[in-house]
Amino acid sequence: MANEQPRGLLRLTAPYELGSAFLTDIVSEFLAAHPEVDIELELTERPVDLVEEGFDLSFKSGRVSDSSLIARELGLVQAHLVASPEYLARRGTPSRPEELEQHDLVVAGR
Repeated sequence: MANEQPRGLLRLTAPYELGSAFLTDIVSEFLAAHPEVDIELELTERPVDLVEEGFDLSFKSGRVSDSSLIARELGLVQAHLVASPEYLARRGTPSRPEELEQHDLVVAGR
């Protein structure tokens, strides 16, 4: 049994940005190391009930609201807030986080 390789279906879920930015390479490496495993990856922004929907693992950013789940921190994601000089000249430079509500924002992942 000690030499037995993992096999079977592993069902994963993650938000689009997190999945496309970080999981593609990780999943490819995992599959290369474990050829007997098949992975089903669902990228979605909707709330997922892991138990009800039969998922084995979920990747997400932020806090886990379901206390029956076991969560592990895998890393930190840095966030940056940027604006062009033209935008700031036109709309003004916010001095407090609350002022961001009055600005046009685009959220993007890498």
